Amino acid sequence: SYEVTALWNRCLGVTEKYEKHLITKSHISYEEFMAAINRYSTERFTSVFNDAIALLNMLKLRNIQMGLASSSKFEKINEALLGNHIKPFFKQVFSGESLLSKPSPEIYLRTIEAMNADPNTTIIIEDSQNGIKAALDSKVYAVIAMEDTQRHFIYINNPRVYVAKSLSEVINQIKM
Repeated sequence: SYEVTALWNRCLGVTEKYEKHLITKSHISYEEFMAAINRYSTERFTSVFNDAIALLNMLKLRNIQMGLASSSKFEKINEALLGNHIKPFFKQVFSGESLLSKPSPEIYLRTIEAMNADPNTTIIIEDSQNGIKAALDSKVYAVIAMEDTQRHFIYINNPRVYVAKSLSEVINQIKM
């Protein structure tokens, strides 16, 4: 439903604690919300995962170092990275659990610093409003806004933002 979608968009890129707060304030039960998210996630997981693996491999072949900054709990991040055999791709992994999370830029600033990376050559791929705000506030070179291009339309004239519909589109842009 529209209400579940709107709530989900507000929950993207926030900590689990804040997500529960947002759900509690809504007229949607936690169970209904999670059921809708699980249905959607299951439908999309395979194609997004395959594209993510392709992107990670392409960047690795080009010797581009990668870091991960997530609002999720570190335990969940680590479980996903290990379970999907992708942890070796990432030089650094940070969780919003131990830092100010998105929309604060702290998680990105700490990741960039820990990787000894130059913000002027750093690109962040994001799929949430909170993450895009955090990325822009961290003053990186570019932010790639993913998925709902309607939602990200406000960034269309920002020279530091590229709006992509999918990771496949990002891969094709990198190949150019």
